[in-house]
Amino acid sequence: MAKKRWLEFIFIFIVCIVLITKKEKIFFLSETHYLQMDNGYYLNVFTDDTKRINDEEGIIKMNSLNDYLYAEVENAGKYREFVLKVYIDYEEVAIKINGHSYNSFYFSLNDKSLEQISFRLPNNIDESKRHKLTVFLISGANINAGNLSENLTNSYSIVLDYLLLFECSDSFIDLDDEYTSIETLNNKSYQGLLFNIDYSKGESNKLPPKEITIESGEKIKLAYRVGGYEDTECYAIILMINWNAVKIDNQFYKLVKTDKGKVGYGEFLLQIPLNEGKYEVTGWVIPNPFNENKLNLFPLDSSYRFTINVVKKGCENEM
Repeated sequence: MAKKRWLEFIFIFIVCIVLITKKEKIFFLSETHYLQMDNGYYLNVFTDDTKRINDEEGIIKMNSLNDYLYAEVENAGKYREFVLKVYIDYEEVAIKINGHSYNSFYFSLNDKSLEQISFRLPNNIDESKRHKLTVFLISGANINAGNLSENLTNSYSIVLDYLLLFECSDSFIDLDDEYTSIETLNNKSYQGLLFNIDYSKGESNKLPPKEITIESGEKIKLAYRVGGYEDTECYAIILMINWNAVKIDNQFYKLVKTDKGKVGYGEFLLQIPLNEGKYEVTGWVIPNPFNENKLNLFPLDSSYRFTINVVKKGCENEM
């Protein structure tokens, strides 16, 4: 009995530390989400069979594509605007909600409110294969980093990467898994994904500017640093502009390889939209993306979001 009370005390102490250190964004992935949240939001994904509690974290099981999936979102602390997105095998798909198809489903929640969104996957997914299902909950869908007085943030989303199994699945989907080896920065320490336009390989891990002004239709060179995870050397990078999928080197997911535990460096050209306006640039990194044995579920690390201000040709020099 004394040992049990001691273990309960340790659990409560750990929960308190998490609540303090994660004050800005608190997420719970099982029944523990009913703990009080002061300022944050959480995401849980389940089917009718799992009923909110998944015994095998990181795995979603479906009988067929006729089954519904549920995204349960709880919000606390303030009003927030969200966007919900779903990727299959690291490519954006349209989900069906109430008879309509959405690549990006926008909704908002007030303080102390909960929304359960039921959706179906598109019917062109091969049920005989196992797939990767990635669910994105992005906060601040109505905000541009360039308009804020606060510092840049990489705490604006909960993205969960699952192994998707159908009743008749007998093998993993055959995907393009050719990795590009990128330069390893042995003297740099970072874990996650970082984009910028103005650092060299020798500089520190500089954050991007809040806003970049560039003429419509142009291309800019983005540099990235990725990696730093001790248990893998393989990564997938996903990029969005205004919550829409964007290709990196003609791929919707860029596969790169660097040394285990080390930060890698790469560059690519980003096509700027033709229409004027402000666009939010965001990205996520998936360590060891094609691992079928990953049962532990943790939110993916995101890049620091920044804004591209697209202006007419010839206007940039006038500003």
